[in-house]
Amino acid sequence: ASTGNQVDLTVTDIGEALIEDSAVQVLALYFEALPDGSAWRRLTGRARDLGKRLVVLRSGRSLGGRRAIASHTGAMVRHDAAFELLSAECGVVIADDFDELRAISEALLTRRTGRTKRVAVVTSSGGAGALAVDRLESLSLSAPELGEESRARLRTLIPAFGSATNPVDVTADILQETGNFGEVCHVALGDEGTDALLVVLTSIGGRTAVEIAKSVAVAARTTPKIVCVS
Repeated sequence: ASTGNQVDLTVTDIGEALIEDSAVQVLALYFEALPDGSAWRRLTGRARDLGKRLVVLRSGRSLGGRRAIASHTGAMVRHDAAFELLSAECGVVIADDFDELRAISEALLTRRTGRTKRVAVVTSSGGAGALAVDRLESLSLSAPELGEESRARLRTLIPAFGSATNPVDVTADILQETGNFGEVCHVALGDEGTDALLVVLTSIGGRTAVEIAKSVAVAARTTPKIVCVS
């Protein structure tokens, strides 16, 4: 729904209507001007009461962006400390760009949320695994070493030239054995030192991709932990 210049209906007006729809679990919102404080408190509070989630993408966070918005719609963009504090208090997730807005919204639809700090990474590429761990640590998350029991089980599932530490590098060879890949995910999810699983795959298509996807889904159904695929 586009509210244009909001001469009448606003983003929060539309949001207050949609949040009451039983088919809606996540609302993704784009703001140029910050919403009215009372209206935003009302919407965020109602979403929290209903157990629904709000994801917000905002422009005008920089001086140049605020000038662009003033030129575009004439809206005055206020400083955002109060908006961010209220949003954080009510569990609103702030996205940095459109791709993130979409990805976060899709992730929240799984209904698996919680405090996640320790992530197991399973990958078909050692390089991609290293990049994933760098990214996790930049977000104050960690990829801790898996327990010895988990590592021993993984060593029976992946080639000798793979890695049973974290990130778990199954190598491209295992992708032809989709059952083994699913079991690797199951072991990583079962480790007591992990809160979530990040699967990082490269250059996979066709029937193999379908079978890998099915095997990850089977593993995900065995646990309440968060599972993400890149």
